[in-house]
Amino acid sequence: MKVFWKTLAACAVFLMALAGATERVITVEELPGVSDTIRQNVKHILTKDVLFIMKCLKDHGYEGRVVGGAVRNLVMGTSTSDTDIDIASTAPHDVVTKIFESENCTVRQTGDVHGTVTVVLNGEGYEITTLRIDKKTDGRKAIVEQTDSFELDSKRRDFTFNALYMGADGKIFDYNDGINDALLRRVKFIESAEKRIREDYLRIMRYFRFVARYGNFQCDEECLKIINSLKSNLSIISIQRILVELEKTFSSDDSYKMVAPMLPVLQEIFGLRCDPLKICHDLGIKLDSAKERLCMLLKFSDEAKIREKYKYNDNPPAYINDVLQFRCPSISEIKKSLKVKNAYANDTKTKALFVKYIVIQLYNDGKIPCKDGQIPLDAARALFTELTDFCNSKYSQFTFSKSDFAVDLRKQESNKKIGALMESTRKYWESKDDASEEDCIEFAKKFLIDNKERDFKNKKKTKISA
Repeated sequence: MKVFWKTLAACAVFLMALAGATERVITVEELPGVSDTIRQNVKHILTKDVLFIMKCLKDHGYEGRVVGGAVRNLVMGTSTSDTDIDIASTAPHDVVTKIFESENCTVRQTGDVHGTVTVVLNGEGYEITTLRIDKKTDGRKAIVEQTDSFELDSKRRDFTFNALYMGADGKIFDYNDGINDALLRRVKFIESAEKRIREDYLRIMRYFRFVARYGNFQCDEECLKIINSLKSNLSIISIQRILVELEKTFSSDDSYKMVAPMLPVLQEIFGLRCDPLKICHDLGIKLDSAKERLCMLLKFSDEAKIREKYKYNDNPPAYINDVLQFRCPSISEIKKSLKVKNAYANDTKTKALFVKYIVIQLYNDGKIPCKDGQIPLDAARALFTELTDFCNSKYSQFTFSKSDFAVDLRKQESNKKIGALMESTRKYWESKDDASEEDCIEFAKKFLIDNKERDFKNKKKTKISA
């Protein structure tokens, strides 16, 4: 069925090209493959509050249309429930403020530079942005000028399917053939990829994010050539903004497929040495979140280069810092390394991530020990299982502090003595490969006896000297 609709959309592209069409206005019912889901999505977009905003603008001689992700998802037939409803308007932002303040609405100035205000209705915020064109750009910021043309506003946006507008009557306005690109799941820059990227170099990262989310991981080869020729300019984009895009790019289980086309860019930004996400997939090791996938990419990158990115900031986020600092010198010290005290000593998720890192590191370096004729792939899977079992065992967790012995002791001894005991017992636990809770209790008892004997001798010496 999907093939049928893709073919139909391709035919539509051809017919529009023959007709020389630059603008397309259609109703939802004219969309290929219109379904009840799509009709329901219209109701989610054109809610009572959204129609109220559009009516208020119209009553004052202006027009408002929903623009961006909500309309794109509607055309694609995907959910619009988690997509923000943004409105583009012909009204200047100061006029928008006056209109909705006169309606006793809460109005927040959220982007004066770009003409954006947020109107709050029934606890929901709606961004209303004045139509604009970019007069001057430097690859990061733009100097803008207001316009009353929806077509001119569409030309300064990034991708064709992000420049679709919907009016209050449900009609969809398309100035860049975005409907057909949406139907074909094709991520395409408006007019010129090079021009759009030079306006804002973060669009390189946004391209990969949208390919991963909507483009079935299929990058356009010509577009990749342009991206790779401009990738060095990402140096002017803050690392925080890049990481936000990367977390979104690697949000799905299949997102490992994006590393290969992104490799030159990831090497440019972080100095990525290999493709750890592909290795994880090949080994059957599941990475549970976008953050885990990002941590894995960063761990197999150039640490000095990553820290250089943060030279104007205090430090990388804690979750990145912990991953970068984790060291596992040799196979013989693996289990000890997993026990070593760190900010997440008893955090099973973090330990699980470290196990994945260890296995991939050893596999990538060709250091997985094979037994009984195993191939490296099988040996890596066996090691992963062994280390995972170890992390889930009592030998990898410091549980002494929760033992009945420790609880009773807290009632009898001072906090100072308990603190010294805990620290000494933890060090003992870390130094032994298989120290159990019972071993820790025996050590603690001996520690207490030794300390009491020492205190007694010190008191005796004090009395004699007195």
